[in-house]
This record gives sequence, C-alpha cells and structure tokens, in this order.
Amino acid sequence: MIIKLATIFKTPGYMISLAALLCYSWSILHDFDETVATECEVPNLLPSFSAATGDFLPQRYVWRLLTGAATPAILAIACFTYRVLLLHSFSVITSLLAIVSKVLWVTGLFLLTLCGSTELFEVHAIGFSVYSISATLDVVLLSQRMLSGATLAATPDKRGIPYVAVCVISLLGAILTYLIHNTYCIPGVYTLFGFFEILLIGSNICLHMCYFNGMPDVTVCVE
Repeated sequence: MIIKLATIFKTPGYMISLAALLCYSWSILHDFDETVATECEVPNLLPSFSAATGDFLPQRYVWRLLTGAATPAILAIACFTYRVLLLHSFSVITSLLAIVSKVLWVTGLFLLTLCGSTELFEVHAIGFSVYSISATLDVVLLSQRMLSGATLAATPDKRGIPYVAVCVISLLGAILTYLIHNTYCIPGVYTLFGFFEILLIGSNICLHMCYFNGMPDVTVCVE
C-alpha cells in the first residue's frame, strides 16, 4: 500500500480535531449547563476547553484516547523537523529551538489531557500554560520557516501569516479574558475565553496542515 508522507503527518491533526469536535458537541448537547458553569455563576454561551474535554464523561475518555494516540506521532514529526532544518543549513541552536517548542507544546497538551481541571487543577493549569505559550512560539517559528523556504517544498510560502496572527491574538485574548473573568465576573467574558481557546488550538492545527499540504509527493510503501 502506497501512502503519501503528508497524509501520515496530517493524521495526528485529524485525530485531535476529531476529539475536540466530539467533545465540544457532546458537551453542548448533553452537558451544557454544567460545562459553562463557573465559580462566578454568570451566564456563558460556550464551554471552556478544559470543561469540554476533561471534566465529564465520555468526553474525557474520548479526548485522552485520541490525543494520547496522536502524541507519539507528533514527537516523531518533531524529530523529522529537526533533520529537515539541519539539511537546510540551519544552525543547531535554531533547529533545537524548533524541536524544543514542539516537544514543549506536546508535553503541555499531554499534561492538561492527563489531569483534568477538576482532578489536579495546578497540574492542568501548568499544562495549559506550557501548551499555549510553546504552541504560539511553534506557530511563529514554523511560519518563519515557510516564508524562508526551509521546508521540503523548498519554496517560500506566505500562507502561514494569517494563522500566526490568529494564534498570537488568541493567546493574548485568552489571557486577558481569563483575568477579567476571575477578577470582575462579567457575564459573557468566559465565553470569549472559550472562543479564544478554540482559535488558539485551531490555528495551530491549520498551520501545520497548510505546511504538510505544501510538501512534495513523497510516498511511503507499507507492506
């Protein structure tokens, strides 16, 4: 069986996207009141990422199963990225920064997946912070490599710029709305926080899909 390398690389993104879609859909349809509730007791229209994926069943198991299965593949892609950067004569430091940012956001994602906000909140919060910051850095670095042509396609690609803008704005928006909600308990602010979370994760996935779509038609033979 012949499989495109780009298809293999996009599989973890498909798995995480499917997990998020299933968890959010189930939470909104079956656990809406519980997932949008916060300590402020103000009305909200959208559950947070943590509530949708880790606080209730069966969402928790769906998210952990699919994300856990995708994690080794993402780490393998990180190693592959390191080799590609070295082939394009990037310095070892630059190459290591690229792989470290990817490993960090995978680690953060694994932590917040393993420990729900209602189980070990401190560990979950650390995992989400590590994921958010390192994922944003990874998006910026990947877009820069696409612009410089340091990919398998070896041609400059500007398609990553909008995703970088969305990712950075989402990170800042999530921090700001979280602080405002916890400080002033304004109705609807936590809805914006949940929306920024979705944009942050979605922009990361979309940029990587865009990157893999630009790969040449390298195939792998599976027997």
